[in-house]
Amino acid sequence: TIFHNRFHHNTRHGINLNHAHDDASLVWGNDIYVNDGDGIWMTLQTNDNQILHNTITGNGGNGITLGLQDTGIVVVGNAITFNAGWALANTGVNDKLARLDFNDYFGNVVGICSDCVSFGSGDLFTEPLYLDRASYDYRLLGSSILIDAGDSSLGLDLNGDLAGNYNDAAPDIGAHESP
Repeated sequence: TIFHNRFHHNTRHGINLNHAHDDASLVWGNDIYVNDGDGIWMTLQTNDNQILHNTITGNGGNGITLGLQDTGIVVVGNAITFNAGWALANTGVNDKLARLDFNDYFGNVVGICSDCVSFGSGDLFTEPLYLDRASYDYRLLGSSILIDAGDSSLGLDLNGDLAGNYNDAAPDIGAHESP
């Protein structure tokens, strides 16, 4: 489990999930920003990983890159914004995603997703309205539509004010729960 960390200004990727020994990883509630490479990079044959409620922004490559033979990947509740590449680079076979929903995609230079079949009904494509992007403060302004736009059916939302809580009807999209 990779939970509530800040991965930034690395000369390569923010997080690298590498081969089968990183199967069933949970990446939850992290700020992953301004890395020279991808925000999250998964190589060959990582399976059943969950990428939930992260803020993945301003990276020099893609927000998330999925490897050629990854399977069962869940990507839910993330703010994937302002990356120099794709928001989500889905290389190879496009059935590797078990679930893709309730994410916000905005300002990614190359585009939203390479080789994605569809998006979830809860996905957004809007400016996230971070508190202060220049100072790397990725909390949301009170006027952001990402507030309460996440999926409450996931069960416990660990980005709330206390572990296991979110503050209103649904969790916010991204790594930070608004008060």
